[in-house]
Amino acid sequence: MVHAIQAQEVARAGYPVLCDLLVQFTRAFPVDDESGDPLTSVVALALETLQYHLRGPDAEAVRDYIRDSVSLDTLFGFLAADDDEVVRAACLLIETFASPMDATSLLESEEMMRVGLAHPNGAVRALVVRMLKRLAPADWSADLAAAVLAAVQHASVPVYDAYLSLLLDAPLATALLAPAAAHSVLTEKLLKDRVHQFRGLEILARALRLSATLSTTLRAPETLAALFTRVQSNPLDYAVYCETLAAQLAPESPLPGTPAPLVAALDAAEVPAAILKRTRAEQDAEAGTSVLLAYASAAPTGPCTTAILDLAAESVEGAASDQVLALTTLRGLARPPLADAIAAHPRLGGVLADTVRRLGTIATPVRSGVLQLVAALAPHSRAFLAAVWPGEPDADGAAQAWLAAAVAAASHVDDGVKEAGMAGMLALASTEWGRRALLRDDRVAYLLDRDRAASVDVKRAKYAVVERLAQHAAGEGVDPALVRQLTQFVRQGPYYMPRTAGVQIFDESV
Repeated sequence: MVHAIQAQEVARAGYPVLCDLLVQFTRAFPVDDESGDPLTSVVALALETLQYHLRGPDAEAVRDYIRDSVSLDTLFGFLAADDDEVVRAACLLIETFASPMDATSLLESEEMMRVGLAHPNGAVRALVVRMLKRLAPADWSADLAAAVLAAVQHASVPVYDAYLSLLLDAPLATALLAPAAAHSVLTEKLLKDRVHQFRGLEILARALRLSATLSTTLRAPETLAALFTRVQSNPLDYAVYCETLAAQLAPESPLPGTPAPLVAALDAAEVPAAILKRTRAEQDAEAGTSVLLAYASAAPTGPCTTAILDLAAESVEGAASDQVLALTTLRGLARPPLADAIAAHPRLGGVLADTVRRLGTIATPVRSGVLQLVAALAPHSRAFLAAVWPGEPDADGAAQAWLAAAVAAASHVDDGVKEAGMAGMLALASTEWGRRALLRDDRVAYLLDRDRAASVDVKRAKYAVVERLAQHAAGEGVDPALVRQLTQFVRQGPYYMPRTAGVQIFDESV
């Protein structure tokens, strides 16, 4: 009887009929009357049509009917079909059906979940991992944790991204990786797989950031050292190794926690020292410099940090390309401890100060890099500003000198230098002492000047600075008349131009 059903009838069927059909389809797919071939398109259409009902106004009634007459396990059965169209439609239906289900309901189908995690189709594995995001740490069994990690060992990027989205806090990271079966998959399979070893490294690094206790469980120092030994002979592998570590050490990581456990594991494995030695020998120096400076930012008092800042000083004194790389990387790692470490470093602070002395004559990209670095780090540390801006008696004098350089840079013909000058002015407006420097009469006159010849970028930058000043001025004892001027400027917008009166003379003899 099933083989007589036409696609048009399926498309018009109500959800009770569709549920009955799906139960029949689990026993035998509909077939073509003439060829005997399975009508997989009819099955896919039935799944898609039922999903539309689930998204309609009777969604709750439809979901209850599916739960009573079909069940989640039955829907999972369609994922075994040897047809991509059916599998895709089944994935969409399952995800829609299971969206409001709690962990208890999902775990009733744990066996089917594990089967789905081993499915050859990446869309199925990604679907199951996304569904498992609803589980609390206590809901994870050791077998399920191992199965979800093993699902990463395939080419599918969505599966890997879905797994990373599970590693959001320490309890979940522990539940996912502490079981012996799970950390065996990580250390014995992923990290020893030539294709997927860097996925394993990123998972390990993220786990350490979230939970220091996992360092011992996962034998992190030994694992990091062993992987470093394997990647050294291949420049591409080495570059990815360094890039992966740098991303997890960097301050802008969206993850909670701290990079301290990862730093400790790297120190125990002597990886930073080995990378430093390799970088000094000019072997893959660009990759090494990035991860070393990330390490210095995460561990300003670490055992290798002084030597790393020595290397940074050498780079800033070197070729223009090396200077730009070092300055850009330091800027990207801006955080208060690093600013203080640079200020206290006997060599790097002096090298940067010497570069600032030659600001008007150095190569344009380097000039931009120095100004951007100062804009990133100086708000965190007045000691840093005083150290790198020479010839001034104190930090207030250095702030005035920096502001003068930023104003000059904002009008430079090169876009990179101009952007750096604007960043400097905005950085100054972000600190109380910087605002004092900006609120001098001559600086205020510059900022409030509606220069018709100024570029759009300069107008926007000046407006952002004035807006920042106006936000704080009233609470910092600024003269009320000046507060009104700043507020009016902000209210008028960045592109306002005052009208000028003109006189037109007519010659009546014409």
